[in-house]
Amino acid sequence: MSKNARSTTRALRSAMTDQQKPRFLGIDMMGWKVHAGPFKKAPTIGSYNVNLQAEKPYGDAPIHHRLPIVDFGLPPVRATSFTLALIIFRGVLQHKFIYVGCKGGIGRTGMILSLLVRVAYDLPGYKAIEHVREAYTEHAVETEAQENFVRAFPTRNLRRWLKVCKWFAK
Repeated sequence: MSKNARSTTRALRSAMTDQQKPRFLGIDMMGWKVHAGPFKKAPTIGSYNVNLQAEKPYGDAPIHHRLPIVDFGLPPVRATSFTLALIIFRGVLQHKFIYVGCKGGIGRTGMILSLLVRVAYDLPGYKAIEHVREAYTEHAVETEAQENFVRAFPTRNLRRWLKVCKWFAK
């Protein structure tokens, strides 16, 4: 992101009134933050929006990346790895405001947030789920299949990718 684009985004955010400023729940990922919730509440400007809905998305927010996951379902592993790598790249290297959401902003969103926490903090799956439930919402990662997906997801290469992005961001 160029300096002009960053300053324009900052100017737009500072020009907003308190009622217009987005209020999102977010999780700190060791220096960069991922915000989440229902996709219909996604910001329309100054953010990188990731939509997790398999059904038709609502709202006026632009969709920059889409990982279609059926409600209470699981995504393909390769597509999930690509999405997580893209979120890490946009957040760490490009300093983008990242927003992740699905229809309700709980199950599918909590699953992706748990995977990001696993990568950022090098935690086992159950600890990452606990962290997201404490920091985001207690109902995150709704089904047992989603919990098992988070626990079994391979994160080694994504952790390497995060280290490379942080190194280049210096």
